[in-house]
Amino acid sequence: SVILLTIFIILFGAILFYALQLLHRSDLEIVTNQIRDLQAYYCAEAGIERAIERIRQVPNWPAGNPNNGAAAISWPGGDGATPDCTTDSPNSTIGTYTVYIEESRMDPSYTACYNKLTITSVGTAYSFTRRIRAVLRRTCVQTTGTYYTQILSWEEI
Repeated sequence: SVILLTIFIILFGAILFYALQLLHRSDLEIVTNQIRDLQAYYCAEAGIERAIERIRQVPNWPAGNPNNGAAAISWPGGDGATPDCTTDSPNSTIGTYTVYIEESRMDPSYTACYNKLTITSVGTAYSFTRRIRAVLRRTCVQTTGTYYTQILSWEEI
């Protein structure tokens, strides 16, 4: 009876250990998926931030024609920018982003530069994809040629 009791205790311990391993593996998968999903979100944010930075550095970028309706471009393009979301480690890429910029005139009767830019960024990390949209207003002072950029909205779509 002692041998039989020992076998049952060992069997119960093995089943308990196996169940705990399954729970641990499941939790690890959930956490890994959450991290990868957040990485895709941050890649999408990086695309928006990079596009806003470029718009502020180059005032007439993108060079669409807002008078004839919306001009849509995809970026990064031939300007040498890389669409990678990198970590602090060299050559360590966690994902990519693609930015779509649509430019339109907010008020066609307004003669100054009063454009609406809709920036949509799609971030991808592993098999996860997140989308963020920002709407900007770009105005300029015609006498000085100074451009001002204002973020009107920022949302996850």
